[in-house]
Amino acid sequence: MVLPFSRWDFAPEIDEPAHGYARRLVGAHGLNTVVTFNVWNQIDSDYVNPKASLELLLKHPLPAEWVDRLKHATPIKGEDAIVLAGNSVRHSHISRHPRRWCPGCLHQSPHHRVWWEFTFLNRCPVHDIEFVSVEPDGRSASWTWTDFANARSGEPLGYYVAPVRPSGLGGYVLGRLGFLPRAPNVILDAATLGAAVDLCKLVGKFLTNQRHHEVPEGEERIDIGYQAVAMGVASFASSILDWLSAYPRHIDCNGSLRSVFGWIVSSLWMIDDTNLRAVVRRTLSDARGLDIRRHDGPVRNYHLTGQEISFQGMANRLGMSARGVQIIADELTLRDPTRFRIQIDLRDEAAISQFAAELLTPTQAAAKLGVHQDALRHLTHCGYLKVFKGTEVGNRPGARFDPRRIEKITSRVDSLPTKDQGAGVTINAYRKRYGLSRGQIAVGILEGAIAIAERIADRVGFNSLRIAVPLEEWHGSTSVKSSSVTLAQAQAILNLSGFTVRSLAEAGYLGPVGRNGATKVLHRSHVRRFASEYAKVADFAHGLEAEPSAFHSALMEHGVQPLAWPKKGGKQRAECVVRRSDVQEALGGAPDPSVIHDEVFTSFWKDLVGKLEVACRHLHLPENLPAGGQRIWQNTVFSLYLRYDAAQGVLTGELVPSKAAREAVSIDLLSAEKATQVESFVKRLRISINAARLQQRRLKKAPDADQL
Repeated sequence: MVLPFSRWDFAPEIDEPAHGYARRLVGAHGLNTVVTFNVWNQIDSDYVNPKASLELLLKHPLPAEWVDRLKHATPIKGEDAIVLAGNSVRHSHISRHPRRWCPGCLHQSPHHRVWWEFTFLNRCPVHDIEFVSVEPDGRSASWTWTDFANARSGEPLGYYVAPVRPSGLGGYVLGRLGFLPRAPNVILDAATLGAAVDLCKLVGKFLTNQRHHEVPEGEERIDIGYQAVAMGVASFASSILDWLSAYPRHIDCNGSLRSVFGWIVSSLWMIDDTNLRAVVRRTLSDARGLDIRRHDGPVRNYHLTGQEISFQGMANRLGMSARGVQIIADELTLRDPTRFRIQIDLRDEAAISQFAAELLTPTQAAAKLGVHQDALRHLTHCGYLKVFKGTEVGNRPGARFDPRRIEKITSRVDSLPTKDQGAGVTINAYRKRYGLSRGQIAVGILEGAIAIAERIADRVGFNSLRIAVPLEEWHGSTSVKSSSVTLAQAQAILNLSGFTVRSLAEAGYLGPVGRNGATKVLHRSHVRRFASEYAKVADFAHGLEAEPSAFHSALMEHGVQPLAWPKKGGKQRAECVVRRSDVQEALGGAPDPSVIHDEVFTSFWKDLVGKLEVACRHLHLPENLPAGGQRIWQNTVFSLYLRYDAAQGVLTGELVPSKAAREAVSIDLLSAEKATQVESFVKRLRISINAARLQQRRLKKAPDADQL
């Protein structure tokens, strides 16, 4: 038989696989490509096949030591794994494409190292530089090229790099393979190399991501995973404890490993080693216990080996009942809910004792929540509170409440949105008016079923809230005196938006802001005085039938200065308000174009306002209708647009009920039927308002009907 190789006068290196050594032998025969060699020897494929390369070399009378080296460093593919140097790894752990190398290693010795093929290593453990897969001229390296020292362009592939002390996962792997002195690892040594790598990937991804229910995307950060397990179980538990400190568990966490740690628990199946999975699960459980006990400082092995005691034994030590100990242990998740346990770790004594000492009496809990004690029962039944009993032996201490749950409720109360509409009443007044218990009202507020009108700054919890009630449904202390106006009434008098009126009031232009119960009020005389001196630019523009933006620019060019006040953040914008006398001066002393100069209409409007204040008392009407017309609002349920045509002597308008069709109206001031038209207008106005309110109630009840 003619052997493919006629010379083998140099030995394979200890970390050189058969397919690397074979290519060096081809190069020693004067061939720079294996393609020619394969043609001469009738080898069908140029594909890199470690097993075939080894079989080809074993046909030659190589020294036994060389054969052992080649068998040791050549990865042999099996059905379930790849075996290399007596270690098994996954098929996905090794890849020869693209071909990679370390320039520092090639400078030392131009031969292929088998560990360059590990997909989980991106840096050389010996020189601490990234692997290279592209030749100096930019081309990808080819396995058909036999020269490991120089590229196809003739440029050297290696250069000097100062070696470092191998560490991390790379150093551990090379030690496991026998290419470097072995570094012991009490967690990984008993497992296969593939399982050890998978564990480092899993732990690295877990420690470098925040809490996730599903497996997060991104790299595994395998070196961080190895560092966590390199020094043993105590170091591993310390890394997990640091993660728990950085990403505290939610208050609703049920205490199971899956609930505390998320996706990593359900992903342990990826580690193909039963004992290694058990070590990880036990370490997670120990770290959970240390976190519950608020462990501070380094974690030692003795922290992970506890002594168990019965609930009654723990109760005797703490002066509590066994049931009280069990309830607190369940709350602190000191028992694994996935299996029944009648004992508890003695190290948990301090955590249970501290939790019991922090519990609040019903009086204390009600004071912090700002509710009557009667509401605690309803809040407990609905899951917002939890009762702890048996925390003292002897006299019946009654229920106790967790301050953390109470803090969660008060935080939720403080974040509730408010609605600037209707009357604001206390919980007690709301209870008497609608026949509800305090607990029902508190739960309704938390669930968003009861709206909040206002929040009192110097009170806590529910006691700081004022519940929103439509004015038409509340006939109590919320009525406003005739000498005062609400902000909504001021909005109608001034023909300004609610945001602009609030801005003016806060800036002090409308006089001092008072209160009538929970309702903010202004003095009517101050609002009237402001209305007589100021108006928005749009009112003047509409009176002149001019485009507001162009008219605004013209006023600014004439030196008219708008009223200024501190700007607020957000998307809302205040309207441009100017002095009436400044506009008249800019117009050459012409009459105010925003005012209707018609004595007949002025008298008629005064009478009409008087009628509507009686018939539709929640519709806020202006004392003087602007020349350009005005939209008049009743909350968000209904609006009315009115405009007077001086040339025709006709008041035209449009009824705009929410979620319903619009309706046009008109009153001819010069007609003999004026009185009849006014009565018809008032009647149609009331019908439209009531229809809009009824439609709104139906829409609010619609979701409940769908659930039945």
